[in-house]
Amino acid sequence: MGLDEVDTIEDQSSTPEEAFLRKKEKEELMAYVKLLPAAQQQAIVLRYLQNCTYREISEIMDKTEGSVKQLLHRGLTSLRERMMNHD
Repeated sequence: MGLDEVDTIEDQSSTPEEAFLRKKEKEELMAYVKLLPAAQQQAIVLRYLQNCTYREISEIMDKTEGSVKQLLHRGLTSLRERMMNHD
């Protein structure tokens, strides 16, 4: 699953308004993810969209589990900062 396939994730919203808001939130989040370095993007997609374990991600990316955790930490920190500064 790539960044462009996020809309295919099943939405459990109870109303059309909630579904619309969730879709907008996903689009905004993915726009921020696309601003990250490629390795951070890949790690985040594998971990949070494809639900891979640290071990699986380390094998896919040919990195140690520690490196994967560091990529995820840095990526999430950067996302958090960008999103907080945007509001």
